[in-house]
Amino acid sequence: MFTFDQQGFVLSWNAGARRILGYEEKEIIGRDARILFTPEEREAGALEWEIETANREGRAENERFHVRKGGSRFLGSGLTMPLKARHDKVGYLKIMRDDTERHQAEQHQQVMMREMSHRVKNSLMLVTGMLAMQARGTDVAEVKRALTDAGARVATIAAMHDHLWRQTDLETIDLADFLKGLCERLAQTSDQHAIVFEGTPCRIDADGAIQVALLVNELVTNAFKHADPSGGGRIDVKVETAAEEILLAVSDQGVGLPQGFDLRDSSRNSLGMKIVGGLVRQLKAKLAIEDLIVGWELRPREGVFYR
Repeated sequence: MFTFDQQGFVLSWNAGARRILGYEEKEIIGRDARILFTPEEREAGALEWEIETANREGRAENERFHVRKGGSRFLGSGLTMPLKARHDKVGYLKIMRDDTERHQAEQHQQVMMREMSHRVKNSLMLVTGMLAMQARGTDVAEVKRALTDAGARVATIAAMHDHLWRQTDLETIDLADFLKGLCERLAQTSDQHAIVFEGTPCRIDADGAIQVALLVNELVTNAFKHADPSGGGRIDVKVETAAEEILLAVSDQGVGLPQGFDLRDSSRNSLGMKIVGGLVRQLKAKLAIEDLIVGWELRPREGVFYR
């Protein structure tokens, strides 16, 4: 740790600062502390931000790259706090630790996770191809449909992994951005249906996003098959945030659900609707049916969907 005045000139320097930053006390006292910041951080006014934030909030937590004597960089994290220096002049205490090893370990973990997600995507696409080949090789309509549907579900999960390994944050994902891509892919599988997507940015954990994507996949493909007896029509998919809720709507212009339909009655529902029911339970959703409109509420980890 070290201290500096309101202009940024170093007032004191301890052994830890010497060990991390490389300067002896006599070399650094009285010099501008900005030499410890990278040129990019100096240009951005990093030290000025720390001073302003410390004055306003009593502390300024920070994590950024710093420059050692000799020019090498390292990731330093810690905080800056105001204090009374000599003659009652205000100074600042900066406490810092070298987090380079942690940063490198996190970067390595990110690279490994991206590689793993990429390989999972490739493996799932191989499975999708095998299912498609099996579907083409059977003349039994029910078997062909089951294999095609299974392939579509696997492809949705593969698309999620493809989206995930390409982004910087592997833990959360922009649900709207992902669902938009999913809807574009689903639209390519039907020449008779138009899918209109509308969404606002909302982040959700990757596991939850996969479950939501599978829900959309089931509802849209179900609409392809059953919503309009003539085999066409428009399907709307909309996702938006409201307070702490994420609201997802999948709607069609078809005939609606059968009278007396109950998603909770798994004995009478198709495999697709059983999957929908299972995903709703995994998401801790609430289910309601009114006038053949099925509604779910989806909150982060406990939300509500509307259809």
